[in-house]
Amino acid sequence: MSQPEHDAAAQPSRDAIAKRAYELYLQRGSVSGYELEDWLAAEAELTASAATSAPAAGKSAPAHDPRDG
Repeated sequence: MSQPEHDAAAQPSRDAIAKRAYELYLQRGSVSGYELEDWLAAEAELTASAATSAPAAGKSAPAHDPRDG
């Protein structure tokens, strides 16, 4: 069963996670053995970032009030 569409916005792509995990690997000085930790950290960072930047589910921007001009 697929995930609802509103959850997809908060889920980073595998490519984005891989890129961020590689950046973490490089920041550590290219030390191997932390692949899982890097992946999970990257996934958590990107998920949190997407969740805070995406509008809340079911919420929309306020409608324009014609009295505002």
